Amino acid sequence: MRKRACNNKLLFICGQLLIFLFLVNYLFRSSTSDLTPLRITFEEMSQHLSMDSSKLIFKQQYRYEYEQLQKYSLEQIYEEPSINETSYPKLPYFYSLWKTSPMLPRLITPDEHYLYIQLLNIFDLDILPYDDDVDISINIKYYSHISKINQLNNDSNWQFYINTPTNMKFYFKSSQPAGKYPWKWPFLGIDFYSENSTHIKSYVYIEKHFVFPLLLHPISTLWLPGPNNIEMFFKSVSKVYYSNYSINEMCFSQSYSHKYETQKYQRKAVKCSQLMNSYPFIKRIYENDFYYEHLMLDNRTTLYILKRNRKLIRN
Repeated sequence: MRKRACNNKLLFICGQLLIFLFLVNYLFRSSTSDLTPLRITFEEMSQHLSMDSSKLIFKQQYRYEYEQLQKYSLEQIYEEPSINETSYPKLPYFYSLWKTSPMLPRLITPDEHYLYIQLLNIFDLDILPYDDDVDISINIKYYSHISKINQLNNDSNWQFYINTPTNMKFYFKSSQPAGKYPWKWPFLGIDFYSENSTHIKSYVYIEKHFVFPLLLHPISTLWLPGPNNIEMFFKSVSKVYYSNYSINEMCFSQSYSHKYETQKYQRKAVKCSQLMNSYPFIKRIYENDFYYEHLMLDNRTTLYILKRNRKLIRN
């Protein structure tokens, strides 16, 4: 009798273990996916590289990304880090998933984008694919400090160019000239702002509580400080630059080329919904004090999720 009870108990434990292993296997299989079919070919990528020296680097990158995408863990959740933290989680980013739309084509190549990220990493939302410009803002009181940096770093591979009393360019010395001008491209445009008790002013007046306190925002694999309320910040500048387009409905590109520093393109505006099969987009889901930003590929695959705190945003 005792032996039969032991056998029944053993069978019960084995049954529970099998169920557990089945669930683990099911959950593992359901949370990973092969995203390699979403890639562009290396031939497509190499056609859009602007520098011959980039091909070997991006060929290695392409192979590395293939291994990462074969068994990619879908819907990974990253919590929004505090701006005061000393290290941030590295976000996934894949150049082999780059696509372009004929309605609003990319204005920078993968290797040019890579240089932008290196500049941002030194200087320390992805760069819009249909833009070729990155701007940062610094308080005018730091102008004299930054203007002296070139003299202290003559042996570095980067440089500041003082364009006007309120604007500088930051770039790699080895990059190509920006049209007929003395600075190089890609560059970071640095605009210096003044402030009073309620507003900051660079090219336009912006209410300070839309900007401060700064929050971290993802660009490629980086977390960079940016405006507190991006939507209201955008509305403030769109009245001057973008004809008051809705940030959630219309996507647009300017006619000016910063690569050649001249008017080069036709200004375009299309519905963002028409680009969702070509470019990654954010889908937000709100839940109590938090909201979740789903980075969507092809408008159906979630590459990763950011958990963000709604209470940190000022209205």
